[in-house]
Amino acid sequence: VKELLKATGPIYLTDFSQEIDQNNLYEKTQSEVESDFFPGSHKKKNFLSSLAHELTNEISQIPPHDYFVLGKGILTALEEKHVQVFVHSEKTQSEISNLGFDGGVSLPGCFGNCLADFVGISEANVGVNKANYFLERNASLEIFVSENGVRKTLTISYFNRANPSLGSSSKYKSYIRLLIPPESQVEDFEVVKTGQDNRTTPEVTLIHGRKEVGILHEVNPQETTTIRISWENAALLDFNQPGEYRLYWRKQAGTDSDTISVKVVMPSNLPISSSPSFSLTE
Repeated sequence: VKELLKATGPIYLTDFSQEIDQNNLYEKTQSEVESDFFPGSHKKKNFLSSLAHELTNEISQIPPHDYFVLGKGILTALEEKHVQVFVHSEKTQSEISNLGFDGGVSLPGCFGNCLADFVGISEANVGVNKANYFLERNASLEIFVSENGVRKTLTISYFNRANPSLGSSSKYKSYIRLLIPPESQVEDFEVVKTGQDNRTTPEVTLIHGRKEVGILHEVNPQETTTIRISWENAALLDFNQPGEYRLYWRKQAGTDSDTISVKVVMPSNLPISSSPSFSLTE
């Protein structure tokens, strides 16, 4: 919606006497739908409906010279996975999937002396709030490749910058899933919180050709927590022959410019080249 507001400019909601732009969208929306809310209230529905109605009107009247700005904003939202598309036409949906705009989980593959590896993080906010807005994430992945297999350690740090005065709407409560190859063996799973290091047993499921490792996780306002997961999978790689190690990191839909780092450690004295260069969707 922020991308659309860049093209339309501010819009005025007469029923609520509010001007909404890309900079105040979240704060104004939260204020309207959260204040004096009670079970059965239609406040949230009415405000969001009014916002959607006025935004649709503005887009329909946008002058031709702003079409490029609007189109670029929509394309950016699709490429960064802020918008995901499903249609009932199988042929159309197939083309959308080929572009990566469907939100699906792509499992890479390769043949010969090659290993196609992948990792993904999927979060579901189960706290009945919008605390995602205040969350800052950074993740680092260490990969150790040997003839015996590939061992990986993923470290994810979360900082909740929300003001504690916001109450329950400031706590981030989520179910976090790690998506990894189905043959992977999880070796360690720990949560570091306010100086405490707690090892835990996650829920592990096999679904659609991948393994999902899940845990319920909370981050209080002005708190930093860290999740560290280690796993290993076998790899029949011959280091005496040319070969490939391919890594695909799936971006979490809806997150904005999270910082990630990848460190790959290969056997010593092994000539290494990379092709193509890394491709990132912000």
